[in-house]
Amino acid sequence: MFVLGLGSLTLAAAASLVVLTRHLNLAATVLEEAVESIHVAEGAKSDLLLLARAQDDLVRAELTTALRSKLGRSRAHVGSAREAHLVEVAERDVEAYLAGGTGGPLQREQDEAVHAAALAIGALVDLNVEQARVARARAESWDRVGDVLGTSIAVALLAGVVAMLCWLRSVAFRPLASIAGVMREYGRGNRDVRARVSGLRELREIGARFNELADALEQHRSAELSLLAGVAHDLRNPLAPLHLALGLVRADRPLPAEERIRHVLAVVGRQVERLDRMVSSLLDTTRLQAGRLPLRLECCDARDVARETVELFRSGSAEGAIVLDLPDDPVPLVCDPTRVGQVLDNLLSNAIKYSGHEPLVEVSLRATADAAVYAVRDHGPGIAASDRRVLFEPFRRGQGTGHAAAGACLGLFVSQVIAEAHGGRIIVHSTIGEGSTFELRLPRAPAGRTAPAGEEPDAPRDDAPCASRHGTSA
Repeated sequence: MFVLGLGSLTLAAAASLVVLTRHLNLAATVLEEAVESIHVAEGAKSDLLLLARAQDDLVRAELTTALRSKLGRSRAHVGSAREAHLVEVAERDVEAYLAGGTGGPLQREQDEAVHAAALAIGALVDLNVEQARVARARAESWDRVGDVLGTSIAVALLAGVVAMLCWLRSVAFRPLASIAGVMREYGRGNRDVRARVSGLRELREIGARFNELADALEQHRSAELSLLAGVAHDLRNPLAPLHLALGLVRADRPLPAEERIRHVLAVVGRQVERLDRMVSSLLDTTRLQAGRLPLRLECCDARDVARETVELFRSGSAEGAIVLDLPDDPVPLVCDPTRVGQVLDNLLSNAIKYSGHEPLVEVSLRATADAAVYAVRDHGPGIAASDRRVLFEPFRRGQGTGHAAAGACLGLFVSQVIAEAHGGRIIVHSTIGEGSTFELRLPRAPAGRTAPAGEEPDAPRDDAPCASRHGTSA
């Protein structure tokens, strides 16, 4: 706004200068023409008077020529109709005088003719003097206007510059200094400080982006703390049963019965497997952060991966709570069976954990024209739409389930990345109060399939479809 105002003042000053220059040039031209006309008229008047007194014919002839020449030159400097009329009157009276001759009985008429011609030339001189006076007055008037206008514009420009500097100080320099101060405070460790969003649009944008960055860093810090708390909680949960179980087998006490020992070993085995899954998730997360997730691709039957994963869970306390539905024909798949089993393990673990009062979990596999689709369905409370948006983010857990389970919340994040590394994806279908279904869709044995970046060097790289290798065997 201030720049626009100063620019307008500058344009006004330039336009005023052009107008003043034009008027002053006009006044100078009029003054110059008037002075030249006065000079010519005075010369003509002088020649007329000399001609009236001259007796020599040669001198009279020269004066007559000069007089007529000067009257002719007067026409070149005519600036108004009145002046043109006076020039015509002067020429007429001079010609009347020249036509009368000199001496004799007509001397009186000659004197009157000279007098009339002199008066006509004098009137022409007086008119030009008046025109010169008017032109000079006009030039002086425009000069005064120029002085006033120039002073006013200079004062206005100075005031505009001062106002712009004050404005810049309030809307640019001060907010910029404030943002710099906030950044210094944040760099010194004050994580709660935020920039004030004010000033110019660009500065407001910088302040807003800094605040967003600070909030994102704070959320990341909170996520790290939550991760540490979750990992500590998850580590402590299996360690407590391990301590209790091992407390039954002490060196200073007799061994309990074989059935009790078997039960203790079963508990120890399940808790060790739980710890192993947790450590594997943490290791996978670090590999993902480093941009390297190793895959060992091979041709396999997708049904075998589902059977092995379900059997692992059925061997524990979840026995009888999992229903497995597999197709009769083989489902050839190029994948890393261990990684796919890890995804199914995570999905099954979550389904059992969140099943609530209805522990039944259904696992199915179906084959489409281009994909193998695993589905893990529970009958728990369901997942709200707002929570589904953060399901696959690391260290995030939805708030709408009402489940108080702790943990690092890495399982679904790692599972989705493994699915995407295979060219597939995990899709969630859920209804509040009716349960949730997690679908793992993987492409079926594509010809020419190569391992993604990060595959181990000794991974199989046979591009032939699995169907041609497995035939129809299960």
